[in-house]
Amino acid sequence: MQWPTPLRAGVRLHRKIDALSNRNDAITATCNRFSPVHRRFAPIYVDILADHWLSLNWSQHHAHELLDFSQECYQAIDEYQTYLGVRGQRFFEYMLQEDLLSQYHQWVHVEQALHSVLRRLDKAQEFESVNRQMLGLVDAGKAEFVRYYPQLRGAWGTWNAFDAIANNA
Repeated sequence: MQWPTPLRAGVRLHRKIDALSNRNDAITATCNRFSPVHRRFAPIYVDILADHWLSLNWSQHHAHELLDFSQECYQAIDEYQTYLGVRGQRFFEYMLQEDLLSQYHQWVHVEQALHSVLRRLDKAQEFESVNRQMLGLVDAGKAEFVRYYPQLRGAWGTWNAFDAIANNA
């Protein structure tokens, strides 16, 4: 099944952001704050923490209200939810019920995201250890987030995913 162009563009943009973040010095510094046993998956944990930091300080980074932005995201997901598959559609229903996108300032939602990630990685037994390390980084990693988030935001603002699709890039 061929995905619609806007959906393909969104996936490409997400992958580009991931690639940029994996090379960012400030993100690497935050990842290196995790113990060696947890560093392999630290970029995933830092991504969850970034959602937390962004939710806590949304108004410093965006003119939109977070609730309005989350509703716009849900509308976009709803438009393409037939492409999600059964598990994705169930998760989308959960996202809507909990309004996850605007609730990451609450640590319980960070923990739920961490549980989900660790379960998919078959590392659920590491939850307590990773969660403790993440809690320890809430303040220390925030300064790094303040450095790297504007860099990432500036980079994706200059990249046109639609052009990349048209040129098969």
